[in-house]
Amino acid sequence: MKDDPNEICRYLITQHGSITAALAAAIESAAEAQAMEDLYALSIWRDVKRILREKITDQPDLAQKAD
Repeated sequence: MKDDPNEICRYLITQHGSITAALAAAIESAAEAQAMEDLYALSIWRDVKRILREKITDQPDLAQKAD
């Protein structure tokens, strides 16, 4: 799971209960990676955020409730 943005998305949605909460967690994690100057992790989190944003756009009715 560590390097697969799709798996990370599924995990975050499961852990946080909604796509929007998962996105908030991903944004926080990306900020941490940026602060640590971890460019590889930052690129993974960028993909995770993109995927979650696409899910919100494609499935707005699921954005607030558990997947």
